[in-house]
Amino acid sequence: MKRGLGGFTLIELLAVIAIVVMLAALLLASLNRVKESANSAKCMANLRQIGLAMRLYVEENNGWGPPQYGWTSNPSKFVAWTGLLAPYLGEKSYEGAVSHVFDCPSDPALATWPKNRDYTTIATIGMVSYGYNYDYFSPTPGQDGINTRTASRPASVILVADIDVVQGRDPLIFWQSAAMRPSQRHRKGYNALFLDGHVQWMDYSSTAASRTYWVPTQ
Repeated sequence: MKRGLGGFTLIELLAVIAIVVMLAALLLASLNRVKESANSAKCMANLRQIGLAMRLYVEENNGWGPPQYGWTSNPSKFVAWTGLLAPYLGEKSYEGAVSHVFDCPSDPALATWPKNRDYTTIATIGMVSYGYNYDYFSPTPGQDGINTRTASRPASVILVADIDVVQGRDPLIFWQSAAMRPSQRHRKGYNALFLDGHVQWMDYSSTAASRTYWVPTQ
């Protein structure tokens, strides 16, 4: 049988649809990669800002990083390490909204957190995208408390990194606990701020539980 002019057979129509679907899937995958690259770049910029705030805090506190929790002055408030960095991030008050520098755009929990959460409310104090390697840099009693000025290998030890905060958990990282290790939201890895101030992407499987990247002593 002859096909009418300008017509398509069913097989040809299905082939065209399959090609369109395949091209759409490739385009979507490409757009997702571009979006994640942009999110990762923003995340790294956040960590660099946190790094600058950390450096200012350390310089004013004789080489010590912020404790896990601490008291502020004028007014006196009990805050987490994120709150102690607030003055170095341009915040006017410890009770102000959490700086967006603590929000990773790739963090799926971000959409569920209230926008006006603050540094001093227990219910929202852990609603940040980054965790602090407190066990080695916090002068909190009971922790190892390594002074940043005496820590060895500053270019190899992580200070702050992406985390997946569990409800009610503090924004901290502890490499020996599977539940408190970094996130895998950036291409099966995480972005990390190192003690020397540089930021880079880290592969989760080879670094998250490796003592080399978390313990600032030989």
